[in-house]
Amino acid sequence: MKTVDGQTLKRMLYGGRAKLAAHADEINALNVFPVPDGDTGTNMVRTLEMGWQAIAGSESDSACEIMSAFADGALYSARGNSGVILSQILRGIAKGLQGKESIAAEDLSVACSMGVEAGYASVVRPVEGTILTVFRMASEAATTESVDAWFTQHIEYASDALRHTPEQLPALKEANVVDSGGAGYLYLVQGMLEGLMGEEIAFADVDLQAPASENATVDFSAFTRDSELEFGYCTEFFLRLQSAKTNIEDFDDNALKDYLEGVGDSLVYVRMDDLVKVHVHTKTPGQVLNECQKYGEFLSMKIENMSLQHEETMESTQKPQLPKKHLATVAVAMSEGMKALFEESGADAVILGGAKDNPSTGAFLEAFRSLNAEYIVVLPNNSNIRLAAESAAQEYAKEEPNVKVCVLPTRSMQEGYAALFVSSDSEDTEWAIENMKSAAEGVDALSVTFSIRDACINGVDVKKGEYIGFVNKDLRVSDSDRIECLKRLLLSVKDVEDKEIVTVMYGVDVSEEEREAVAALVEEFCPDAEISEYDCGQELYYFLLGLE
Repeated sequence: MKTVDGQTLKRMLYGGRAKLAAHADEINALNVFPVPDGDTGTNMVRTLEMGWQAIAGSESDSACEIMSAFADGALYSARGNSGVILSQILRGIAKGLQGKESIAAEDLSVACSMGVEAGYASVVRPVEGTILTVFRMASEAATTESVDAWFTQHIEYASDALRHTPEQLPALKEANVVDSGGAGYLYLVQGMLEGLMGEEIAFADVDLQAPASENATVDFSAFTRDSELEFGYCTEFFLRLQSAKTNIEDFDDNALKDYLEGVGDSLVYVRMDDLVKVHVHTKTPGQVLNECQKYGEFLSMKIENMSLQHEETMESTQKPQLPKKHLATVAVAMSEGMKALFEESGADAVILGGAKDNPSTGAFLEAFRSLNAEYIVVLPNNSNIRLAAESAAQEYAKEEPNVKVCVLPTRSMQEGYAALFVSSDSEDTEWAIENMKSAAEGVDALSVTFSIRDACINGVDVKKGEYIGFVNKDLRVSDSDRIECLKRLLLSVKDVEDKEIVTVMYGVDVSEEEREAVAALVEEFCPDAEISEYDCGQELYYFLLGLE
């Protein structure tokens, strides 16, 4: 096949997305540490989900239009390090295909070179042996015979690069796994080739919907024939601005925002190039749609009667804007109990997410929009969430250039809590941020979970099903008893007896007897420390301790 048009590319993207979804669990299992929080496959699938929604109903034959819409959607729903990097790669490819109604093999080579540039630029310190390496080496495919020949060679190069990732990253070699993000990318392009060759029907039965936690349960009996429309409609849509309808470069976002605020409330308005996402509560959704259609066409939309009862995981987008502050904080919490703790500790917005459920770039953007501050400090509290937060900060700077967003590289819930504990709405912004950063860096974060496979990490022999203990990201202990595991973990902490503050966060499966045992251990090892205990109900991790 010499060239690919928009509808063929759409079928290819479907095939890639579907094959990636079919192998998501396998990719999740490619975790360096033998802990049950592998989520790369899930993150990559969910990153592509909004990209697919943006093109699912499109009948465009323009390859560049399809790719641009898909990349924009993926950027908004990007989550996890590999998902964010993938979204930036797709964005670079879309930029390289601008103006291409159909795509030839040589166009793919040029576009992928721009994808490589965008992918590497998205990471402050790029590391080889990751999805970046796999994509870069795959993009050296040089054949111009046909699009299918180009993809075949691209896949061969990607597969070879993936096999060599353990040689580039010692952690992968020690764990005896290949890079999970690179594996996800390989499945994606394999599925795209199969879609190109007409084989995408093989994956039609794969469930690619959002996780159950993101779906609403609706009680239709809450609105009868005699009910009155009290709350209006929750109206959400993606609008693609059209050159034939408006001057996109000079489009007046403020004028449209003013209109929407005049006919509704709880407005969330996010602009990315020619793509606009709107969330608004209004009693007249028809008027909203008619007004917005003056400037473009809809890629997707959702309208729900708010008188019905909906159970939603995150409510930050429905909250009214908060009072004006100089410095506000956004934190990620891995459980409802931890969310409540962070809110009590001063967080202005809390996003639910963590291991196996990383929040998207869009979730951060919507949290930023709910605030009313000159400075926003973000606590991602997980190294796999940081890139999504940084990507959102970059996008938000385009929308609100007068608001400064600072992402602190907090790696754990314990570090985030320590930073929140000293946070303040001080006019001395530099001092306030440095104080939070110092507090986070001063924490020894201890965690106890369980192993999902046999392994030998850092000289520690681990058996499947045993309890394993970490200090920060350093695996130190494996034991058949989790209290004994914690005891040995405390023994491994340097100067543990000198700690002055200990915060304990208990998980969902911890008994009262275990709580008493943990408290006794902390008193034994940290005799002079002030101890705070919280039932946070997090999954996967039985005990999370912050030692300062």
